[in-house]
Amino acid sequence: MIEDPRGPLQIFRDHESTSLRTFGMSETPPLLVAGEGARLYDAAGRDYLDFACGSGVTTLGHGHPAIRKAIQAQLDTGIWHIGAHLPHGRRAELYQELLAVLPAELTRINPANTGAEAVEVAVKAARFGTGRTEIIAFQGGYQGRTAGALSVTSYARIKRPFLPLMPGVIHVPYPYPRRSPFGRYGQTAEECAALCLEFLEQALSNPAGGVTDPAAILVEPIQAVGGVIIPPPGFLRELRRLCDRYGLLLVVDEVFTGFARTGRWFAFQYDGVIPDLVILAKGLSGSLPLAAVVGREEILGRWDPGLHSSTFHGNPVACAAAAASIRAIREEGLVERANEVGRWITEAYPQLRDIPIVGDCRGIGALHGIEIVEPEDGRPAPARIKPIRSEGVHRGLLLWECGWYGNVIGLVPPVVISRTEVSRAMEILAAILRDEAQHPGESA
Repeated sequence: MIEDPRGPLQIFRDHESTSLRTFGMSETPPLLVAGEGARLYDAAGRDYLDFACGSGVTTLGHGHPAIRKAIQAQLDTGIWHIGAHLPHGRRAELYQELLAVLPAELTRINPANTGAEAVEVAVKAARFGTGRTEIIAFQGGYQGRTAGALSVTSYARIKRPFLPLMPGVIHVPYPYPRRSPFGRYGQTAEECAALCLEFLEQALSNPAGGVTDPAAILVEPIQAVGGVIIPPPGFLRELRRLCDRYGLLLVVDEVFTGFARTGRWFAFQYDGVIPDLVILAKGLSGSLPLAAVVGREEILGRWDPGLHSSTFHGNPVACAAAAASIRAIREEGLVERANEVGRWITEAYPQLRDIPIVGDCRGIGALHGIEIVEPEDGRPAPARIKPIRSEGVHRGLLLWECGWYGNVIGLVPPVVISRTEVSRAMEILAAILRDEAQHPGESA
């Protein structure tokens, strides 16, 4: 490595594109050199409890023996990349593992490199498979930052600089009762969901509803980046009913929620639905860049060769890691372990809810959101998030950021975390929030 007296952080400041978020958690982030389980370590040997998991990727923690062994075994073959025109055994192995944990109706797999690319695969497949063009997505939805994925993402801040984007996307309300899209109506989760579904059905059935040529409904079963927004039971079932009634495909984005994160293999299983296409990434490999779209034969089994392909898709090393990760989840009972982690986290909810800046605590499995508000009126308090995360780094706790308004602290630990580690993390978080509550808000 070239020695540079400025040090790594200054090199980042001087030369890295400012579009990245290297300093999003802290202006002086640690340089991490090792990891094991739920902990990361810097060069001085200080440990950090990881409740961010690289934005939800490292579901099995850091240095998991099964993933490490699989990666090393593939590296030892000398085949680290062979491109899109030749098959390899690790990809076939991954396909078998994937199909074993998904509904039997989903038989075709299209590999990709990232969640955003997989979203683009799904959008293209929906349009190709139906011969129609419009994609119905949801307010608060986040599907990535490439041009196509950004088109179905709802956040104005990250879309506006790049307009115009892909046409034919319609955003409809998602059930978030605390910030109900219907104002003072829909204050319970059930009421809010019912209004959202009624709005959607009206849009589909009304000849003046604004929907002209719908191909698919694209939905996150839980909005993770949206702030861990969990619809009430039955919401996906009703979307499935609407898709069947109006001839649309149901595309479920499990990029964040898949592979045990929510206490099921996939969050759509809570409602017992079978999607037409499922988008996978992040926890799929738990480590290296890898994604996939899994779908029905009549959709993914009819493309002409080359309609979607990329140089690095199905990389042998990443596939080896993913197959090992799926086996480890199954063999180590980590789906149920995620539910245990969820119970341990929720035990701390009462002490958090007593803190004036905490507007809500919500979550499922190993995915939780603590909504931060201004205590005098409950309005979103996004300006408080970076100080909270930065103080977390100082105290050895890495926290995620999410939310429609950017005002939610995300708790995304690995499912292999211990109860002692969860308790310690929640104690640190409570102390940080109590301290932050003493500071005046943005408008004070």
